[in-house]
Amino acid sequence: MASTTSWANEYAIRNKDYVANFAPRDQLSAFPAHKVAIVACMDSRIDPAASLGIKEGDAHVIRNAGGRAKDALRSLVVSQLFLQSTEIIVYHHTHCGMATFQDQEGREKLREAVADTPEAEALGPVIDSFAFMPLRSPPGVTDPIATVKQSIQEDVAYLRSCELLKHRNAISGWLYDVHTGAVSKVVPW
Repeated sequence: MASTTSWANEYAIRNKDYVANFAPRDQLSAFPAHKVAIVACMDSRIDPAASLGIKEGDAHVIRNAGGRAKDALRSLVVSQLFLQSTEIIVYHHTHCGMATFQDQEGREKLREAVADTPEAEALGPVIDSFAFMPLRSPPGVTDPIATVKQSIQEDVAYLRSCELLKHRNAISGWLYDVHTGAVSKVVPW
């Protein structure tokens, strides 16, 4: 891609190939056929649908930084209340960037990013309360895999205790390995 062209424009051009091969999706519903919602990280190295063999229409895939459950809660509530999903899969991955910093470091970086703007002072309270929801290591643990497993356990526990969710008994947690493509169950349902 030429440096003077935006990726958005390039993607619009590529969409023409997609449209040329597009099969009608009249048979697909907004309701997930497998009644599953997956909460995954937005990391560009992972494709939850491809790695789990999910086809269009099978499941809702909700993505955010770190694949954090609290960040996905609104979408999960909509998925269950309005679109009939009954199972949730928490899907985190190895070598997640959200395990490389803590909230305070994120806030400092955000403060630096807006420091030269007229809004910098007004944004101070917003930045002070901003939660990046990084992955945190258990006390005394330095193993990065243990940190990700801990985040999976925390998110599954959070969702199981969240009274806004209609279906809390079918929630499991999985770990995706970015180097092998393999998944392993961390928290069964």
